[in-house]
Amino acid sequence: MQVLAARATAELQRQEAESNLHQAYDELENRVKYAAQYNNARLS
Repeated sequence: MQVLAARATAELQRQEAESNLHQAYDELENRVKYAAQYNNARLS
C-alpha cells in the first residue's frame, strides 16, 4: 500500500512540475512578445 501511495505522490508531483513548467514557458513567451513590440515601437 505504501508503494502505491508513493507512486501516486510522485505522479502528482510530476504533474504539478509539468504544469509549472508550462506556466513559466507561457510567461516567458509573453515577455518576449512584449519586449519585441516595445523594441519595434522604439525603432519606428
